[in-house]
Amino acid sequence: MTTFRPLAFTVALCLALPAWAQLQGLPESRDERFTALDRDNSGALSLEEYAAEAQGRFDAMDLDHNFRVTAEELEAAEPQGDGQMSAAQRIALDDDDEDGELSADEHTAVVEAMFEQADANDNESLEPAEFKSGYRIPVPTP
Repeated sequence: MTTFRPLAFTVALCLALPAWAQLQGLPESRDERFTALDRDNSGALSLEEYAAEAQGRFDAMDLDHNFRVTAEELEAAEPQGDGQMSAAQRIALDDDDEDGELSADEHTAVVEAMFEQADANDNESLEPAEFKSGYRIPVPTP
């Protein structure tokens, strides 16, 4: 059985993606991003291909290059909007060691979990439809 963990930090990164993509000269639409990420032109994304984009976003937010993203760094990249959680709250959801920062290892675990959740057919790759849909939201069963 798959365990679904909070992905608030990665969701926040995804929300910031259009601005980040524009700054990096990357395509903004999911179709164009899929094509850009599919380096081997297989028509599906491996975990490595999928993780490359998320790692780039993490690295861009890690302003002091210490392999950790603080609430201040997250806030600078994706300011809190009305009715949204603060940067500290978003980080806390995925901060396994509860030190108030998101480490590169914690980020990698979140990206891997998000990939697993998006892989609806469990074939260890993401087809375009899976990539476009994001990740599965667990629905309780009676």
